[in-house]
Amino acid sequence: MVCGSGFLCSSGRCAVDPASRWNVVLESLTVPATRYDGAGWDTIGGNPDPLVALIIGSSTATPVNSGSGSDTYSVTFPGGPTATDVRADALQAFLGFNVRDDDSPAASESIGYCTYDPTRGSPLPAAVFTETTQTVDCGLDAPTMNSGFTLTWHLERF
Repeated sequence: MVCGSGFLCSSGRCAVDPASRWNVVLESLTVPATRYDGAGWDTIGGNPDPLVALIIGSSTATPVNSGSGSDTYSVTFPGGPTATDVRADALQAFLGFNVRDDDSPAASESIGYCTYDPTRGSPLPAAVFTETTQTVDCGLDAPTMNSGFTLTWHLERF
């Protein structure tokens, strides 16, 4: 069996090479018109300025921030990677998307937070390494103050 770049042959199947390197590319983000409690985003008026903080490897890793949109509910990212040269095993250990309102008077108010965390029963699916667009639908959860968002993204070989 011949496996593609970034993969190893294991028991007659192709598996992701844990040492392979990948870029995380954000494509688009949509946030709801109101916060989890029905209130508007900015107490001073205006729409949110959403940005995505990627957390890779562990829940305590230093985030890598995307650029933010300005007074919008929808952001299309410019196409370049947000995080570069990331090992597959780090992505498989933990991948979090923390979406925030960057202009909030409350200093980057959280819009929502969703993760791929195998220790909590939500591992990163192997299909993400096919470099096809993925969608994270992070739903509204008022008890955790998660307003929700929809994010499209993909991995590309470094």
